Amino acid sequence: NTKSLMNAVSSLPELTERKRVIDKHTNIATALLKEIKDRQLDNYCSIEEELLVGKADKTAVLKIISMPKGSLSDKLRLVATWLLTCEELPPSSEFEEIDQVLKGSGADIQALNYLKRLRNLNLTGSQRNFTAAIANNQGGQSSQSNILDFADKFVSQGINAVAKGMKTLMSQGQTLAVTRAVQALVEAKGGEVQETYLYFDPKMPRGTSPSSAKPSYRDVMVCMIGGGNYLEYHSLQEMAQSTQPKFNVLYGATEMLAPCEFLQQLSELGNKGK
Repeated sequence: NTKSLMNAVSSLPELTERKRVIDKHTNIATALLKEIKDRQLDNYCSIEEELLVGKADKTAVLKIISMPKGSLSDKLRLVATWLLTCEELPPSSEFEEIDQVLKGSGADIQALNYLKRLRNLNLTGSQRNFTAAIANNQGGQSSQSNILDFADKFVSQGINAVAKGMKTLMSQGQTLAVTRAVQALVEAKGGEVQETYLYFDPKMPRGTSPSSAKPSYRDVMVCMIGGGNYLEYHSLQEMAQSTQPKFNVLYGATEMLAPCEFLQQLSELGNKGK
């Protein structure tokens, strides 16, 4: 009837705007999936996770960086992860083949040279100990399967499933060191992590320890001296919402770094140290 037709016409602008927004997000999701496929980021993520828990070695790293897929920064970051997760710094002979592959691809390896110097000076050690909790939280699942599941949902179930899949993908295994530290301090259950921090509260009676006071926090400020990143922020936000009672987290850093920017800083440090 006429009334239904008028209602349909009046809702047309709203429907047009909703379609425009859906199309925009669909195009973004399509572009992201194309980038993941073209660069084989799922394979890189899988090897990186295996390096963190000691299930991969130089052979796996060399195999994937020798393939044409993946950008130079992808390959440099994977080798950097290998360098930082080795129990001991490998001998120079093991680096030669990797260096040749990277140089043959046109990569600047000064960032890796700087990391080697840090390991030689014992200024940074193996990072595997910091990832045990991540492996336990993942329950054996890898980001590779999550990424591929994300792509399947995009094809078969549409934009709503994609949104849920993206949230799941970003949530897997992100129990980072800063998150564990903040959680230990907020819950005040004692333990090795909490004991490494100083506690100041002008309202607390003299001689009272934090563990006996059991303070309740509603707002937490996390200040990182140096580079910060979105994964740490996201991990802190998830932890704050899952803890009872919930609390607000404000995350700040000297600067927020994208992965490529971090590599650039390492390269600059490597060039200065020549």
